[in-house]
Amino acid sequence: MALDPAANARQGWRVRPMPDLPPTSDRTTAIVRERSGVRLMLRGELDMSGVLETESAVRAAAELTHGRLVIDLTELTFVDVFGARTLLRVADEALSDDREVVIANPNRHVWRLFELITDVAPGRSLVAELVRPSA
Repeated sequence: MALDPAANARQGWRVRPMPDLPPTSDRTTAIVRERSGVRLMLRGELDMSGVLETESAVRAAAELTHGRLVIDLTELTFVDVFGARTLLRVADEALSDDREVVIANPNRHVWRLFELITDVAPGRSLVAELVRPSA
């Protein structure tokens, strides 16, 4: 049986083309050296498609300092659950005896998302340990 492309029109259905999907967010990272360590600037949107790239960026920034690593979210416009879980987990993994890690400047949406994620490190509050309103 062949499909009849005109069948929808004969039945009174309007056929509209599907709109283009929105372009994927331009995600960028930048590492800035500071006196006390390094600052990793995240820009754009962090969703499931960017978690591996973000993990790599945090690990690369962590390798550059034995001081303070600030993961700066000032220019991050959107984070989904996958991105939030990734940020908390990889920041926690980067902590060491000689390295402080801070997730700084999350917007209200991201802060609330962090608060809702409680299963990343059972028995600990990664939000209280890692996230700061500014740094």
